[in-house]
Amino acid sequence: MNVFALMLMLADGLTATKLADAQWLPSEGLPKGVVVSVVYGNPQTGPFMALIKVPAGVTIAPHRHSGEEAAVVVAGSCVIGQGDKVDARKGTELGPGSSYTLAARTPHWFIARTDCLVTRYSSRAVDIEYVNPKDDPRKK
Repeated sequence: MNVFALMLMLADGLTATKLADAQWLPSEGLPKGVVVSVVYGNPQTGPFMALIKVPAGVTIAPHRHSGEEAAVVVAGSCVIGQGDKVDARKGTELGPGSSYTLAARTPHWFIARTDCLVTRYSSRAVDIEYVNPKDDPRKK
C-alpha cells in the first residue's frame, strides 16, 4: 500500500495515535529509506499532516510542492535550505523543536545529519517536483 493511499478520517471527537503505533510506509517520490505516516487528513486531496522519518545521511534533492508547508523537527539533526542546488553551508541546521515554513513552489532541499523525525503539514494534496528531473527517485 502506498502511503498516499492511506487516509485517516477524523472521528467525532478525539483521535490520538502514539508514535509507537504509527503505520510507516515508503513514500513515492522520496529517496529509499524515507518512510511516512499520515496522521491527519488526506494527502490525495489535502490538507494533511504526516510524520516523516529520514535516515542519517539521506539528502532530498532540490524540489518544490504546490502547497504551503510547515514542519517541526521532532528528533534528530537536519539541514534545510532554499534554492536549486544543495549547499549545506547556506542551509539552516535544525534540531528537535525547530521549525520551518515554505511558501508554495519554493525550491528547497533537506539533509539528514542524523536519523530525523519531522512533522510536516501541507495546505494542499501531496506532490513533489524535482528541480532536476534526474534527481527524482521514481525515475530510477
